[in-house]
Amino acid sequence: MSPFRHAAASIVFAGGTYAATRSLTLAAVTLATGVFLDIDHIPEYLLLHDRSLNPRRFLDSEMHLSSKHSFLFFHGFDLITLVFFIFYSAGFRQAAWAGYIGAVQHLVFDTLINPVKSPFTYFLFFRIAKRFRTEKLYFRKSVRL
Repeated sequence: MSPFRHAAASIVFAGGTYAATRSLTLAAVTLATGVFLDIDHIPEYLLLHDRSLNPRRFLDSEMHLSSKHSFLFFHGFDLITLVFFIFYSAGFRQAAWAGYIGAVQHLVFDTLINPVKSPFTYFLFFRIAKRFRTEKLYFRKSVRL
């Protein structure tokens, strides 16, 4: 899914967080996790594709499927659930929920919109089992990650 669509969806979910909590801080946490979960695309792009951070090439929909491997370490329902429990157990319950909402909606939209071969593609342990091989995770068609 494109960064712009992730931003739009995250704004909606941040609005829901604000409506439920009346906290701009928690709404900002939902917004930030929904948008910035994609930060893991940057090192992957630099390591596997282009040494320069060319925005046009970086946002190219086919580029993310053109390498043999797709790591995207932050894109994991299992990982964000673990992070949620860590923050929740540390006493940051509201922030944990706000961040979890932002991250989960991001991954749900990625699962629904991107050409994934399995609904488990956005589980880190599934990608490890598939050895991060792009052809085992995604169909090769136009996608906006």
